[in-house]
Parts: sequence; structure tokens; C-alpha cells
Amino acid sequence: ATGKSGENNAASKNSNADIRKVCQLIEENKNTFKEIHKITGVEKSIIKAVFHKQIWTFICKDYDFTENDKMESK
Repeated sequence: ATGKSGENNAASKNSNADIRKVCQLIEENKNTFKEIHKITGVEKSIIKAVFHKQIWTFICKDYDFTENDKMESK
């Protein structure tokens, strides 16, 4: 059996809405990870993993980060 994903996972500190906001901000390509953290309260390590589509994939699959190849250097 697979574990629960997103906000349904007991270990999650973020809501689906939090991650949607993170994805929206990444897609806009106007903010650094640090700025996104300040706006959303989501940890930078989580933002980076979302950016690389390693976690919260059921949400971030709906966003296009292809124009954000310089995100990490911002």
C-alpha cells in the first residue's frame, strides 16, 4: 500500500493550498526560493524539491517550470 500524499500525510506541515501557491510563484519566475519561503512560510528545502518535481508531484504536475532554469541561481 502507498502512503497518503500531500496534506493527508500526517507528517506534512504544508497544505495543498500552500504548495499550489509555491508552484504558482515558481511558475511566475519572479522570486527566489528565499522570497517564496517568506511569502508562503514553506521551507526552502521543500520549495526546492517541489521545483525539481520530487515531491507534491500530484500538484506540481499542473504547473510549467521549464522557463525557470535559473531559479536556483536567483
